[in-house]
Amino acid sequence: ANISLDLSDGTITNMEVIDLTGSGNNSTALTLQDLIDVTDEDNLLIIDGNVGDSVTSTGEGWIQGNNQVIDNVTYDSYTSGAGTLLIDEVVTQTIS
Repeated sequence: ANISLDLSDGTITNMEVIDLTGSGNNSTALTLQDLIDVTDEDNLLIIDGNVGDSVTSTGEGWIQGNNQVIDNVTYDSYTSGAGTLLIDEVVTQTIS
């Protein structure tokens, strides 16, 4: 409940999905380097969540692409350099 996930400490590796769903408004903030550090060689991170959850990644040069639908969930798609970020469309997003 009301958890803020910190990906910057380098202890998490080979992650493909973050699920922010649950009780309370959960959030994570990340940089492009965080994404590259925690994912595998595909550098793709999917973030699931529900209304009230939030993702922040600013000043990273993200470019919004076409939405993607995976297992009936629509994700907003962002790319920057080698990284790709897919965020559940119901999650509040502050991305640039």
